[in-house]
Amino acid sequence: MLKREPKCRQCDRLSETVHHIEPIVRRPDLAFDQSNLLPCCRECHRLLDAGRLKPKPPPFQEWNGAM
Repeated sequence: MLKREPKCRQCDRLSETVHHIEPIVRRPDLAFDQSNLLPCCRECHRLLDAGRLKPKPPPFQEWNGAM
């Protein structure tokens, strides 16, 4: 995920981790689902976890899935 989307989706800084849009505690079945992962920097991850930042959608992808 970080190789495919190396910049934080929230602020455009370097991605250092991923945020689970649906928390693993609530949806363990989505733990590794790409659509549930949001690449982000540590600061945005902290804000996302605290509910102080709304997750941005993934960048537009071509119909064939290429970026």
